[in-house]
Amino acid sequence: MFTDEGAHKEQPPSSMLKKEYKVFNNMCQHSIFPRTGSKDK
Repeated sequence: MFTDEGAHKEQPPSSMLKKEYKVFNNMCQHSIFPRTGSKDK
């Protein structure tokens, strides 16, 4: 994450925020879905 941000410093802050938001959502999904899947099983 940090290396990508450093390489894309030239991009506007809005794109960085969107990227961080997407990564945050992915982390939340990966941490939540496995639990719900195990509960369903």
